[in-house]
Amino acid sequence: MLKNENRINKEQKKAIEKIIGLCKKNNINLTFIEVPKPDRLCKNKTYIKIMDSYKKLLNKLNTKYILADDVNSDIKTNPENFNDLVHLSTDGKEEYTKSLIKKIKNTQ
Repeated sequence: MLKNENRINKEQKKAIEKIIGLCKKNNINLTFIEVPKPDRLCKNKTYIKIMDSYKKLLNKLNTKYILADDVNSDIKTNPENFNDLVHLSTDGKEEYTKSLIKKIKNTQ
């Protein structure tokens, strides 16, 4: 296993920091949104460590984020909701979007 395999790479980190900085400078409210992934990917140890790195970075930068499981944890358990390992199907997109809208409305 590579040493940096479980972390965000430097280019991604710089890009995230730049986006957040630009939004803060221009008074733009920013929320990062995780899209659902199939259950088998979400249980992958490397994926979990990388997501933990993202959460730590966003917390450090005082930036809001919404995790897929906080929106609808059932989506990831149904293979019909995915075209492949990382892309939602049309039905999965529609279901997640409806759930995400409810989540956003409830947090405002």
